[in-house]
Amino acid sequence: MPHKIRASQRCEGNFFTPHLCPFFLDPVYQTLRIGEKIIRLSPMENKLLYFLSIQPETCAKRPPIILYLWPEVRSSRKKDNHLDVCISRLRKKIDEEVGKKPLVTHEKHHYRFIYPLILDR
Repeated sequence: MPHKIRASQRCEGNFFTPHLCPFFLDPVYQTLRIGEKIIRLSPMENKLLYFLSIQPETCAKRPPIILYLWPEVRSSRKKDNHLDVCISRLRKKIDEEVGKKPLVTHEKHHYRFIYPLILDR
């Protein structure tokens, strides 16, 4: 059952992280493991989850995510739709496999992976 985050906790770095089964990210093999289930990730999905894993207690804003995923792009507006598609596909993969929605959006432009995300390598 998803946990709701109170409005006073949004994007301030002091989120409640549910004590649930952790997700294990293997950036080398580009997989996400939840218990016994393994989800294959695209290179962009892998990079996105890695970016979110290195700052687990904060909400990531769109421009820094876009610059991390596409460093050659000078304007984040050019890749806004690409980021939306990447997030949508990642959410769909995780939801179909395990029925959880760990990637949440706050205030339309901030993203956070709310479950424990552990690097597996």
